[in-house]
Amino acid sequence: MLGVRLAALRKAAGMSQAYVAKELKIYEHTRVSELKKGAAVANGHTIKAKQIIVATHFPILNKHGLYPLKMYQHRSYVIALEGADKADGMYVDEAECGMSFRNYGKYLLLGGGGHRTGKRGGGWRELEDFYKKHYTGAKEVARWAAQDCITLDGMPYIGRYSKGTEGLLVATGFNKWGMSLSMVAASLLVDLISGHDGKYQEIFSPSRSILHPKLIQHPVVRTSAARLNITRPSTAGTAPATARALERTAPCLTARRPRE
Repeated sequence: MLGVRLAALRKAAGMSQAYVAKELKIYEHTRVSELKKGAAVANGHTIKAKQIIVATHFPILNKHGLYPLKMYQHRSYVIALEGADKADGMYVDEAECGMSFRNYGKYLLLGGGGHRTGKRGGGWRELEDFYKKHYTGAKEVARWAAQDCITLDGMPYIGRYSKGTEGLLVATGFNKWGMSLSMVAASLLVDLISGHDGKYQEIFSPSRSILHPKLIQHPVVRTSAARLNITRPSTAGTAPATARALERTAPCLTARRPRE
């Protein structure tokens, strides 16, 4: 799949300048330690507000919304290569264990090896094996990893934090598509705060059903699911699209059994 490039830092800086121009104050290094009805406690001070949006990657209030149960973390890896052939674009593999390719200046950014956090996966070794085979003259200059919030049905949670938390909103679970879905979240949250009923609010509602096959993989319910003889869904991937696009082979590794 061909991607679209976006300068995330420049975009964020531009948004900050626009908001500041409208007299909206942004406070950094302000850690929220508690959320109450109509208030947030931060650095020993209480901040009152009619509406509070929790946009903290993973929601910080555990006693409402069941987010630890209906969302999990997925870890992915990137290696920056110098001296590798240019990808001439941005590519994301359609296979579950596939890779991503994009250029940044003279570097090729190779992503992949992802797995559910806490489980075994390809990790760095999968990327190393791939570039050493296909980019023999390349040199690794940097590497990093990230963790993303994944929902059970693949759709983000955007809207009321829970049915019992009036004035508290949330945006989370972007499934690795945060730059694009954050714009969707902004639009939906503005409608909610303004009292407008958007036609997509029900689709993204955090209170929608969590009865989904991926729920079986959650540690809390895995034992009960096994006793009920509920079958774990298949995780086999399809043929990599990136291999066809770049005329390289990036076969999926044999399905790895999760560590119990």
